[in-house]
Amino acid sequence: MQLRDYQQKTIDNLYKFWEERPGEFPLVVIPTGGGKTIIFGSLIKRLKREVESIRILVLAHRAELITQAEDKTKKIWAEAPIGVFAASIGRKEIRSITVASRDSLVNALDYCGIFDLIIIDEAHNISPKEESGYQKIINHLRGENPRLMVVGFTATPYRTTGGLIYKTGGRFDKSKLFDGVAYEVKIKLLIDRGYLCVVVAPRTSEISNIDTTGIRTVNNDFVKKELEIAAEKTSVLNAALDEWERLSVGRKLTIFFCVSVHHAMMVSDMLAERGYIVPVLTGDKKITPKTKREKIIEDAENLRIHGIANVGVLTEGTDIPPIDCIAMLRPTKSLGLYVQMVGRGLRPSPETGKQDCLMLDFGGCIDRFGPIDIAQPPAEKAKDKRTKDCPKCSAIIGFYARKCNVCGEQFTPPPFKLCPECGQENAPTAAKCVACDHVFVSHKGKAGTGAILSSEAGYKPVEIRVKKVSGSLHKNISNGQPVIRITFSGGLMNYAYKTLLIGAPGIAGEAAKMDWVQLMKNGAPIPRNAIEAEQILRSGNFFRRIWKVKVNENDKQKEVTEILFHKGA
Repeated sequence: MQLRDYQQKTIDNLYKFWEERPGEFPLVVIPTGGGKTIIFGSLIKRLKREVESIRILVLAHRAELITQAEDKTKKIWAEAPIGVFAASIGRKEIRSITVASRDSLVNALDYCGIFDLIIIDEAHNISPKEESGYQKIINHLRGENPRLMVVGFTATPYRTTGGLIYKTGGRFDKSKLFDGVAYEVKIKLLIDRGYLCVVVAPRTSEISNIDTTGIRTVNNDFVKKELEIAAEKTSVLNAALDEWERLSVGRKLTIFFCVSVHHAMMVSDMLAERGYIVPVLTGDKKITPKTKREKIIEDAENLRIHGIANVGVLTEGTDIPPIDCIAMLRPTKSLGLYVQMVGRGLRPSPETGKQDCLMLDFGGCIDRFGPIDIAQPPAEKAKDKRTKDCPKCSAIIGFYARKCNVCGEQFTPPPFKLCPECGQENAPTAAKCVACDHVFVSHKGKAGTGAILSSEAGYKPVEIRVKKVSGSLHKNISNGQPVIRITFSGGLMNYAYKTLLIGAPGIAGEAAKMDWVQLMKNGAPIPRNAIEAEQILRSGNFFRRIWKVKVNENDKQKEVTEILFHKGA
C-alpha cells in the first residue's frame, strides 16, 4: 500500500523521535479521517521487518477500534502474525502483534507476557490516575520490560476535562504520559488536498438553539442532567428539526448528536412522525445490543436509513463515509468532543455524490471554539475573533474569509495577514497561523514612534540574499542565560541575526521553539534548552534553504524581521 506523504513523514518522524529522545514517549496527532490506523499498521510492518522478534501491543477501548486495527494491519500485511484479545469480540489470542481491549487485558496481565512497544489508539482517553486501565497495563509491562516504548495516536491531543495530554516546554509533569509530539497533521492541510471534506455551516435560528445559560460546569463540560433538561424542551427540539428539514434538502445521511438516551429517543420518535427513519444508537447494550448496533451501521453505510440519533458512540472509531450532515444537538465545552463529533462527517464519499458536509450547530459550538479547521479551546479563542456571519446567507465562516463557502458571496474582508504556508487568513497582529501554526515574524518598531507594522514610521526594510546560515551559543545580555544566535550571512560584512530564547519560561520559550521549527527541516530534533540546541547544530546541517532575510535598516542589532525560504525548502 502506497502511503500518502504525510503518513510516511509520520513514521519517519517517529523514528527520529526515538533516535533523538530515547526512553521518551511520543504522540502523533492525525485528524479524524487522516488514516492513523493505516499509519500504525505500516509502522508495525516496518518494525517487524527490521526486528522480527519485536513484540507489539495495540491498545484500544472500543470494539470498533480493535476490529479496525486488525483489519487495516492485515490489509497492509496479509501475513501479519496478529492476534486479538478482547472479550467483546470473543477472542483471547496473544501473539507477537496483539490488538487488545484495554478492559480485557487489564484483568489478564499475568497472561500477556512481555512486549517491546505499545501503540495506544485514541490516546486522549488515557487518564492520569495510576489506577486507570491504561496506566495499570503500562506500569505492569514496564515492570516486565524497563525498555518498553509507548506511542500514542489521537486526533485531539487534549483531555475532555481540559489540558494537553503531552508535556510542553521541557517541564516535568507526572500527569502526562507523553513527552512531546513527534508529528502533527493539520485538518486544513487534508481538506485543501481533498483527503477530507469541506464543512459548511449555515447559521441556525435562535429559537432552535439550546439555551445553556445558567447550566453549571463540572470537569470542564456542562452538567449532563441540567443540559438534558435544556435540550429536551419540545419547542426547541421541534424548531431544530424544522431547521434540519429546511437546510438539509438533498442530504443523504445525518448524524444527530444527542445529550442522553432519552433525548435521542425523543429525536428518533419526532422524526418518525415526520416520515424519517432515524434509529437510536447508544453504548447501552440493553438498548442497542451488538447485532442491532451492527445492523444500524450497515443500514447507514448503505443509505437505507435517513440518519442516526447517536449518544456517545460515533464520536470515535466508526467510519461511515456517506455521512453528509452533522446535527449538533449536544452542546459541549470540550474541544476534543467537538472535533470528534464534526470529524464523523469529514470523510469523502465520491460514490454517494458527497461534495461537502453540512454542519447544523444547535449548541453554540462553532461560536465557542471556531470553525473546525482552526478550532481552539474557548480560553484561547477568546483572544482572537474566529467567526462571522455571511451577510447574504448567514453561514458561519472564518472572520477573515473573502468568500462564503455556502453561497459563494464575495466581500471585502477586514485587514488580514495571509499565511504563506497554507493560505489561511489571520488577524493582522497574529504571531502564528491559526490553521497550520506557521510562525509570522513580527516587525520590531521603535519605542519612540510606537511603530509596530512595517508600513509604520521607523521601519526601513533591507533585504539580504543569504549565502550561509549558522548558529552558536551566546549569553542573554539581560540575565546571563544561554541563548542561541542564528547568523544569516550575505557575504563580507553583510550579516543579520535572530536570537532564540530556547528553554525560556512562558511565551518567549514557546515563540523560540516555533521559530526553531520554522527554520529547521522536517524531522529535525527539537531541543529543550539552548545547550541541547547547540549540540544539535553541531551534529549536522538541519537548516532549511533560506533565500532572503529582511532587516530594519535602522536597527543597529540587525535582528531579522522576515525570513523567505526557497520554494520547496
